[in-house]
Amino acid sequence: ELAAVFRSDGTLRAAVIQHVLMTPHQGGVWMTCRDLEKTGLGLDPVKDDLDSLLETLRVRSENGSIDPETWREVLEFARSPRWKAGGERVRAADEASGEGETAAGSKESAERARAEKNVADEGVEAGTGGTQQADDRRHRDTLSGQAGRIAAGDFRVLALPAAVYLGRFEGLEEREGAPLRVSRDASLAPGERLREFLGEDLSEKVLDGFVAVLRRDDLPRASAIAQIHIAGGEYDAEAPLICGIDVALRRGLPLDTVERSTLEAACMAWHRAPESAPGGQIDIGSDLEAAAFRGIEDAERHFRTSIEPQLVCNREFIEDLERLDVEFGVGSDGLAGRLSLEWLRSYPELNGHALTELMTCAIENAPRDAVREMIVDCRERVHPDERAKLVWLSVACVLDPNGSRQALLEAAETSPDFIEYVREQIGSMLRFADTPLDSLLFVVEVFGTCWPRMVQKRGSGQTGGGWNDPQEASAFIERTIHAIANRPEPEASEALVAVIANHAPSYADTARQALAFQCGARREFEHKVPTVGGFRTLMTNTPDGTGQGIESIISGSGAGRGNETRC
Repeated sequence: ELAAVFRSDGTLRAAVIQHVLMTPHQGGVWMTCRDLEKTGLGLDPVKDDLDSLLETLRVRSENGSIDPETWREVLEFARSPRWKAGGERVRAADEASGEGETAAGSKESAERARAEKNVADEGVEAGTGGTQQADDRRHRDTLSGQAGRIAAGDFRVLALPAAVYLGRFEGLEEREGAPLRVSRDASLAPGERLREFLGEDLSEKVLDGFVAVLRRDDLPRASAIAQIHIAGGEYDAEAPLICGIDVALRRGLPLDTVERSTLEAACMAWHRAPESAPGGQIDIGSDLEAAAFRGIEDAERHFRTSIEPQLVCNREFIEDLERLDVEFGVGSDGLAGRLSLEWLRSYPELNGHALTELMTCAIENAPRDAVREMIVDCRERVHPDERAKLVWLSVACVLDPNGSRQALLEAAETSPDFIEYVREQIGSMLRFADTPLDSLLFVVEVFGTCWPRMVQKRGSGQTGGGWNDPQEASAFIERTIHAIANRPEPEASEALVAVIANHAPSYADTARQALAFQCGARREFEHKVPTVGGFRTLMTNTPDGTGQGIESIISGSGAGRGNETRC
C-alpha cells in the first residue's frame, strides 16, 4: 500500500527521496541509494530524481544552507556512468557551486569543458536509457528465440525470468553484465513484475515453462542441493523449480501428480532460498510440505538429508534445525527429540555452537530420562573445544549432578564462564521447577563462594543481561535459593539449613529468609483437613482412656450436653 502511494504521488516521492539523500548518512549517498532501493517501495533514485535534487541543491547553495560533503557526493553520484549524467547536469552542478563564474579561457574553464565533454560522451555512448531499453529488448529477443526450450522447462534458459519472478535483484545486474529495467515495487505480484519485464505473450510462455520444469527428469536431487549450499553454491534449477511450484499452486494444479523426488528437491531449494527477496510475495512452504511430507518418515528423510551433511562438515550454524524444533517438536512423534539425541551421540566432534543448538533441541523435545541416559553414557567423552565441554557439563549439572560432580567442580574452579552455561540451562530457560534439588544446591554451594552477593541494580532480576557479569551471577544464585524455598519437601529445608551453616556466607541472610518462607509453605503443604472419621478417632482417645461421653456428645444426648460447647 505504501508503494502504491509513492507511485501515485510523485511530489511526495520526490520529497522523501530528497529528504533522505540530503540527510548525512554513515555510508554516504551511494549506500543511501542502495538502501532506498532495498526497501522495495520504488524509491530508488532515477535520472529525474537526481536532476530535481541538483536543482534543489543549486537553490540552497545561494544562501549557503548546504553541507559541502553532501554536495560533493551527490555531484559525483550524478556524474557516474550508472546515471548517464549529461553535460547539462554537470553544468547545473558547476553553476550551483559557483564554478560558472570562472573566466572564459582560464585553466579552470578548460578543465570544466573537458569534463563536460567526457561526461557528455558517456551519455551519448550509453544513451539516456537507450542502452537499457536495448538490453531489455535483447533479453526478450533471446527468450523469444528459445520458445522450444522454454516450453520444455529448460531451467538454464528460465534462470533470468525466475530471478525476476522471485524478486531476487541482488547481484542480478552484475550477472547479466548490464542494468535491467525491472520494477522493484514490493506491491507487484510476481506475475505482474514478469509481465512488465517480458510483455504479456512472452511472460505467459515463461509461466508455462516454469510448470514444465516440474516434469523434467534432470533436476538435482534434494541431497545434491543440500551439499552444494554447504559449499556456498546454488543450482540453476532451484529458482525455476520454486517458480514452477508457485505457478502450479496459483493455477490450482495438484502437486500430488509431481514426482516425489521433484517435490523433495523443491522443498530443499525453498528452505535454502535466500531471504533477500523483498518483492517475492511467495509462500509455498505449507502447501509444498503437505505434498512432500505424507508421513513422519518423509519428514525424517528430509531433515536427515538436510542436516546430517552439515554435521559431517561440523558447520557452526545448522540450517533447518530450528524448523525441525518448531514444526516437529513435542507432539510430533518425538522426531526432533529423537534425531537430536541420535546426532549428539553420533557426532562427538561438534563445535560448541552447533552442540548448543542440538542440545537445546534435545532438552526441549526429548524425554528427560533419555537425555539423562545420554549424558551418563557420554561422561568420559573428550570434547573438541572449551565451549563444547562447558555446554555438555552444564546439562550434566541439571541431569547428572552426583555422577558428574568431580568434573563439575573442576569446571567451576577453572572456567569462570561455567556459571553462565549453567544459567542458560536453568535460569534463562526457566527450568527451575524441573531441576533436581541436588542440582540447585550444587549451584549455591559451588558458585556462591566464587560470586558473592551483590546489591541488585535495576533490571538485574532478568536473565541474560551480560555474559559472565558478576551482577547477573549474583542474581542467578539468589533466584536459585528462592527456587529451593519453593519446594515443600523436608529435603529443601535441609538444603537451606546447609547453605546457612556451611556455604556461601554472603547469601546466608537470603537463605534464612527463604527458609522461613519454605517452612511456612511446608506447613501449608503438609496440613490435612480432618475427616469425620479422624475426628471421631481423636475424640475417642481421651487422656483417661475411657472414652466415655463421646458418643453422647456426637449423638446430642443429655449426658453429654455439658461438654457440647467445649467440643
